[in-house]
Amino acid sequence: MDEAGHLLEAGEQGSIVIALPLPSGCSQTLWGDHSRYLQAYLHAFPGYYNTGDGGYVDEEGFADHEGYTTPATIDDPAILAEIAKALA
Repeated sequence: MDEAGHLLEAGEQGSIVIALPLPSGCSQTLWGDHSRYLQAYLHAFPGYYNTGDGGYVDEEGFADHEGYTTPATIDDPAILAEIAKALA
């Protein structure tokens, strides 16, 4: 999808999303912070789960991952500091 929530044509880069409802085995919340889950994964594209990944669908219908669209990734200094603090 593009930033406005429109489905893109094959080969066009955008956000990788999953149509709702999610299968029963998928996470439906964040422990202790359901509102953060809703904001992070369901707010940007109503009716879809935002994976936080970017990419495109090729001509054969296969998704190709090109990177992350969310600012908080594992190399984010704030996240690394929290991990280090938790492990100390």
